[in-house]
Amino acid sequence: MTDILLADDEPIILKGLQKIVDWQKLGADIVGVAGSGNELINEILEKKPQVVISDICMPGYSGIDVIKFIEENNLQIKVIFISAHQDFHYAKEALRYGAIDYIVKPIDKIHLEKVVRKTIHGLTKEQNEKDNYHKLAEFEQRKKQSELKAFFKLIIQDEPYQESLEKLKTEFKHPYFTVICMSIDQLYPRNWREKELSIATFAISNVIGELSSKIGQRIELTQSGYLINLINHDRGNMVDLAKEIRHQINKHLKLELTLSVGSTVANLKDVLLSYTDAITAMEKKYFIGCNQVITNDIDLVHSNEIDEQSIQEMQGNVLKALISLQYEQYMEKMGLLIDMVGHYAETKTSRESAISISYSIFKFLKFVLEEMDITFNEEFFDANNMLTQIHEQKTFSMLKQYLLNISNVIYDNVKQSGTSKEQNQMRLIKEYIQDHFHEQISLDKLAGLFFMNPYYFSSFFKKHTNENFKTYLTELRLKEAVKLLLQTDLMVYEIAEKVGYNNPRQFSDMFKKQFGTLPNKFRNRISE
Repeated sequence: MTDILLADDEPIILKGLQKIVDWQKLGADIVGVAGSGNELINEILEKKPQVVISDICMPGYSGIDVIKFIEENNLQIKVIFISAHQDFHYAKEALRYGAIDYIVKPIDKIHLEKVVRKTIHGLTKEQNEKDNYHKLAEFEQRKKQSELKAFFKLIIQDEPYQESLEKLKTEFKHPYFTVICMSIDQLYPRNWREKELSIATFAISNVIGELSSKIGQRIELTQSGYLINLINHDRGNMVDLAKEIRHQINKHLKLELTLSVGSTVANLKDVLLSYTDAITAMEKKYFIGCNQVITNDIDLVHSNEIDEQSIQEMQGNVLKALISLQYEQYMEKMGLLIDMVGHYAETKTSRESAISISYSIFKFLKFVLEEMDITFNEEFFDANNMLTQIHEQKTFSMLKQYLLNISNVIYDNVKQSGTSKEQNQMRLIKEYIQDHFHEQISLDKLAGLFFMNPYYFSSFFKKHTNENFKTYLTELRLKEAVKLLLQTDLMVYEIAEKVGYNNPRQFSDMFKKQFGTLPNKFRNRISE
């Protein structure tokens, strides 16, 4: 429907205009009426009609004044004048200012309908032409953007782009190029539906587009989960632009966004360098944290003292504290171990190193749990599930918190496993030692027989006997040696052999260390 305003200072004519034709049938709506030029201008500003049918002579502003107002304010309104005057001067002036027609009173219904139809048809034609022009312009713009995106993609993938460059180089209006890489920090695929993610990405893209348009032009791609923007600009600080983008998105969209800024280059062939800088800088986000603006010249705090050997040693300390059920010491050392992993991975700027080593540590702890025959939630400790969870942590600080939570669960499992199972296992170990102490048994051999890690076996044994394995075995052998010295006539070397010593000298030294005298002297003294 076409919106029409009617204006005449004579109320009878104004009412007659409303009834003289079937406006609905003509495809029009009467959205307002006015009885003076002043009132008509107010109605025009409020109702925003497409057509005005007005008397040319009215109190206040005349019809000519109104059409001048329309022209001066560039309002897209068609005007049809009606008047009792047949003076050609009025008609000429009205048409000069763009009036569609000039109808002389008394108004002829058929002529009015004809003029209105012509006006509506003209409006429709103009609108169609505008729509077609905009569609064509949008199509050309989309086509050009598509070509620019394809060109940008060729550059960052290090593929031949010379042919495209010749065609598109005139599209770049500014002398400098900078790549800005963006990562939405708080969106997780498992929590956000695709539609929500698309809306958020679209909103972010609009903010970036609005801010970057003030300094130049941009091309945007989605690559490897990042929003990649190539900014073509005049001289300026792109870090400041990135900070403003982050600020506006934090403030208005309530989202956290990390941006990395590549080096600024003055040649299209060097855009790959800017892109590589931006991607390398973004990799530091894992260690620096979210919602930051990062450049490649930001140095991470590296520690040259951390190596794989020191990580393994700390892992042993963690296990020792766990087996001893020393909670505070266990959690403290676990925190130190995770920090060591972080520092080690930082030296390589490698997220994958942090993930791989962390996963290995907890695979080892799971193995220890299994050796201790401790029950735990299989789904919780499922290898694939754990690796997925570790991968999903966006920063190392988030990974550390996740690993500390896992550490708590592991401790609870060990603590709640019950002592009767361990006591029964210890009884079997003691029985085996009692039956085989005269053989060449060692900690490694015994640990293997009871399906334990040697380090764990040593801690387990000390936990239940309050002495280490070697001391326990030595005391058992020497007690048996005392019995044989007192109850038999066996030679010292024979006794040594029977209690597990192949070297009589070693046996005598151990005996003297324990009892303060050599075996023969001990026997003689007791006999006296």
